[in-house]
Amino acid sequence: MVAPGLPAWRYQNMESSLHARIRETLSRSSQLAEGGAIKESIDILRELLSKLDLVPQDLTVLRVRARVHLKIGSLLQNSGASEESFVSEFSDAIRVSSGGVSRYPDDPYLIETRGNALEYLHEYDAAIADYEKIIQCSPENPLGYYLRGRAMYKRAYLQDPIPLQGLVDAHSDIRRAIAISSEGMLADVCYWESAVIGCRLVEQGGVSSQLLREIIGDIREAGARIERRVGKATVAGRQRRRTLAGMLLSLRKRSGAR
Repeated sequence: MVAPGLPAWRYQNMESSLHARIRETLSRSSQLAEGGAIKESIDILRELLSKLDLVPQDLTVLRVRARVHLKIGSLLQNSGASEESFVSEFSDAIRVSSGGVSRYPDDPYLIETRGNALEYLHEYDAAIADYEKIIQCSPENPLGYYLRGRAMYKRAYLQDPIPLQGLVDAHSDIRRAIAISSEGMLADVCYWESAVIGCRLVEQGGVSSQLLREIIGDIREAGARIERRVGKATVAGRQRRRTLAGMLLSLRKRSGAR
């Protein structure tokens, strides 16, 4: 939609400039957050939101607004801010993305953002319903299976006792994502998730020898991918590799696997 009083060519130039500023702001915010400057990162994200309120609410703007609320909420939560502050941001992410979905019902980006916000609020049933919509729209996209598997695992893990079938379903979805695409960063994350959920499955008992071999294989693959992605020398790399080594040792003690 062209803004009132502006010729189409002028709006297109303005839109291109806006999108460039959005990319620059998001990149700068990420750099600040990675460097520990959380307040500054949040401040420029809030400034971006105030600017986005003044432009036509097209699909791109709705996507960015919803995602920025989600990012601010995550930063606040991880920095120890009050629950009220980050819950408010996650709720805003749900509000904006839901408004966008009402206009663009099959947009996977808006649906994913809403699902992510629902996950942060521990509303796993609603999040899983959103991820199932992504799978229905794009059954050969691994992202939908990964997201649903992750939410299923979180939902199961909060229950006492942990339901075995919930872990089985979660692990199955993660393995489905890997089967669709075993390359790229998403696949790296999926191998890690498969290793974590797989160990929980073994703890619950009833794992077949074939599935046990797959879990052990995923743990080893996750370790190799961490080494390639972040290296042996980094703190994050060492911590994750130690965790994976502990998983392997635990499985061997439980099952006698070699």
